Amino acid sequence: MTKAIPATTLKDMGPTSSTFDVSDQPSMGDLEFVEERVRAMVKEAHDAMHDGKPDDGGQIAAIVERWVKEFTPANKAYTQTLSVGAQAAFLRKLGLGTNDTDPDGPLRALIAETLIRYVDAAVALREDQIDEDNWQFQIDAAIEDCTHFLVGLDNPAD
Repeated sequence: MTKAIPATTLKDMGPTSSTFDVSDQPSMGDLEFVEERVRAMVKEAHDAMHDGKPDDGGQIAAIVERWVKEFTPANKAYTQTLSVGAQAAFLRKLGLGTNDTDPDGPLRALIAETLIRYVDAAVALREDQIDEDNWQFQIDAAIEDCTHFLVGLDNPAD
C-alpha cells in the first residue's frame, strides 16, 4: 500500500509542467505567455509615464494593483501552476514581501520592484546617465526576472 501525500504538500510543490494542459486557457506556466503579459504591464507603465500628466505615484500604484489581480494564482482566466500560498512562499524565499502578511504581498512586491526598475531606467535614460542600449538591457533584465519568478523559476537575469 502506498502512502498518500497530503493535499497541502501537493499544492506547495511549486510549478507543474503545462505539457499536459489540455485546456483552452493560457497557462501561467508558459514562459512566452507570461513574458508577453509582463511586457504589457511594463508598456502600461511606460504609457502612464509618457502621457503628459504629472504623476505623484498614483498611476503606477494603480497599475501595480491591476497587475496583482492579473498575476495572482487565484485568477481563473489562466491555467495556474502555483497556488497563492506556493507563489507567496516562493517569492518570500527570494526576499520579496517577507514582512507582508497579505497573501498577495509578495506578488505586489515583485510587480512594484519590476516597475520601479523600469522607472529608474527610464529616468536615467532621460537624464543621460545611461544610453539606450543600457536602458534596453535593464528593462529586459527586469522583465526576464519578473517572468521567471511568476512562473516559479529562480532564474534572475545577469
